[in-house]
Amino acid sequence: MVSLGSGKERGNIYTERIANHALSSSMMPGSTMKLATTMALLEIGGYDLDTKVNTEHSDSKKFVMVGNAKVYDTHDAAGKGTDGNITLLQAFEHSSNVYYAKAVYEKWKNNPSEYTKFLAKLRFNDYIGMERYGEARPHLPMAGTAEWNVDGSTSTRLPRLAYGYELTVPPIHMITFFNGVA
Repeated sequence: MVSLGSGKERGNIYTERIANHALSSSMMPGSTMKLATTMALLEIGGYDLDTKVNTEHSDSKKFVMVGNAKVYDTHDAAGKGTDGNITLLQAFEHSSNVYYAKAVYEKWKNNPSEYTKFLAKLRFNDYIGMERYGEARPHLPMAGTAEWNVDGSTSTRLPRLAYGYELTVPPIHMITFFNGVA
């Protein structure tokens, strides 16, 4: 299924391509990255599952500024009638972009390389060993490098990196990561 071409490409006929998208396409992982961020918060960030962050009742119409990044949630993870605070466990359950952006930004805004080095230890900047079969190389901008401040900075990159943007990986990479955790 990962190599199935769309009907738009060849009329209404679906055909397999030579390139395997799970290996050769590199994309931003989005919310699937929240597992790695959760691990960082728990292992090196001093968080536990009950650590609360105020999501400010963000939803698809109300953004929250985290550093210089506008961050949205698809729905109010805290729910109406609350103070807006949710735990790390609730943030994971509700996939709250605002929670992760705020938590990572507040924890590592003065030392973003600690967070990016943790992600590098999880190999988000390296092949998983399938390059001879066409695996695309992941791309993780590392804090402290010249690239980090090109088209961004700690105040924009760090909060977005927390919920799966600013880096690219092939789908096989995320599958391998989740399998390793399982």
